Amino acid sequence: MMDIVNGAKVNDGAQIAKGAVGIAGSLGGAVAVGAIGGPLGMAVGAGIGLLTFGFGKLMDLISDKPHKISELQID
Repeated sequence: MMDIVNGAKVNDGAQIAKGAVGIAGSLGGAVAVGAIGGPLGMAVGAGIGLLTFGFGKLMDLISDKPHKISELQID
């Protein structure tokens, strides 16, 4: 949720997308665990969590934040 808010403040689409996918992944994992149940539901939920984590890392690489931060200028 904070990724969406912070991304909106600085107009960073990658951070907004990361936050949205994080929320969707959390809800999807919880629904999978509840709907399927048992060990298979837990495995599917864990798989969704890993995909969500991987997408978040991909968004961090695409946005290239460490380099953008070094280019900030104070007026």
